[in-house]
Amino acid sequence: METAENFLRMAAIVVTLLMAVLLVRDAGRSLVGRLAAAFSLGVAAYMICSSSTFHTLSPYVHLPILALCVSNPVLFWLLARALFDDGFRLVPAHGFIVVVFLVLKSVEVLAGGLIATVSELLLHAAGFALAAHALWVAYRGRADDLSEERRAFRLPFVIGVGVFSLILVVAETILGGAIPSAPVRVIPVAIIAVLALASALRLVALQSDELLVPSTPAKPATTPIREDEADAGSLARLNDLMEREQMWRQEGLTIAKLADQVGVPEYRLRRLINKALGHRNFAAYLNGYRIEAAKAALSDAARRRLPVLTIALDLGFGSIGPFNRAFKDTTGMTPTEFRRAHLGGGQNDLAES
Repeated sequence: METAENFLRMAAIVVTLLMAVLLVRDAGRSLVGRLAAAFSLGVAAYMICSSSTFHTLSPYVHLPILALCVSNPVLFWLLARALFDDGFRLVPAHGFIVVVFLVLKSVEVLAGGLIATVSELLLHAAGFALAAHALWVAYRGRADDLSEERRAFRLPFVIGVGVFSLILVVAETILGGAIPSAPVRVIPVAIIAVLALASALRLVALQSDELLVPSTPAKPATTPIREDEADAGSLARLNDLMEREQMWRQEGLTIAKLADQVGVPEYRLRRLINKALGHRNFAAYLNGYRIEAAKAALSDAARRRLPVLTIALDLGFGSIGPFNRAFKDTTGMTPTEFRRAHLGGGQNDLAES
């Protein structure tokens, strides 16, 4: 059994290291590609950290591998965010989270008694929370995802990598740092080896780099980017609904409702908006129209006393919070700041939440 474990462990390490090299080579310019490469290194580090001989390594080898292993939950969380959240960007706070994990692990290793136990529990709780949030990020955006390739990848990501990461966190919490027997160790090693091989095959077979190198979100537009792939009649109907009838003003508008109005199946409308118009997210597609209309309203002197909330509701937003976030993500300013920049001070704006 120990021989099988060592073989599977080495196979997983080789495959994940090879994946990291390929990811840097082929997708190293994108945030998703870099994070995927870092996570692959983290998986390789976990394979080494969880071995029974890890403690025999030289401190010069032991410490960097342990640091990468400890950072793995954060890397997994960041990868999920970058994969499935089009607006995600790395900020200094993400580095601070990695530092917190490293500090907690250092306290666990160096301290003793109750302090070490508390640090260990906090470390596992934080890892569990990040893994759970990564699953939620992957699942929650499925309805609005217009990229067929990414949408199809969400559920396997949740079931395969995500659920197993949760299992690892729970298992390590139960074991409490103890080294399990070889029959127990071989099970997660075998699963990781299979997942690593499947991921490598998927990477090789992937015809498009849509997942690893996402395209830049398109600006609101109605001119087809690739007209040969779009149904001209459906596209014309969609443009008429959005421009002349302004369906984007409807609160709670879903892609299913819009597909009914266009007269095409939902999957065809997803493909139409994604391939012909260049949008990857349905909510962002709607917000493109809404924010442009909001900018016009907020820079209109005749509507300078109209509350921001009234403008938000009129444009299809259900509350002030989502409107403020969408507006600031697009313009870099809050609605009130934008209005003051264009009309000057003294407006009777509704306070933003």
